Amino acid sequence: MGWWDFFKRIRLVDIQNSLKTDQAGLVNFRIGGNSYNLHFPDNEAVQKFKSTAITQDFERAVEREVQRRLSYLGPTLDSLPNESVDAVVSGTTTATALDLVKKSN
Repeated sequence: MGWWDFFKRIRLVDIQNSLKTDQAGLVNFRIGGNSYNLHFPDNEAVQKFKSTAITQDFERAVEREVQRRLSYLGPTLDSLPNESVDAVVSGTTTATALDLVKKSN
């Protein structure tokens, strides 16, 4: 699980703070020296995530769900270059947070 170290550096509040009202559906954030540009067509979920309080319980729920989702991809992730793995992990983390926000409201 080489992706775990990268995942531990992702902060939901940084992703949330990267959202701008004129970017509905777009999530752009930086981790270390790399930029991640993601697109989510569910603007309602993006807007809900933007206004959600990032609590420890929410962070733990996202972490558990990301672990579950990525555990199935372990062999595939191990075969990809680091940049691709980082993109998959950041996309999965953001998508998971959006899914959980949408389900909770």
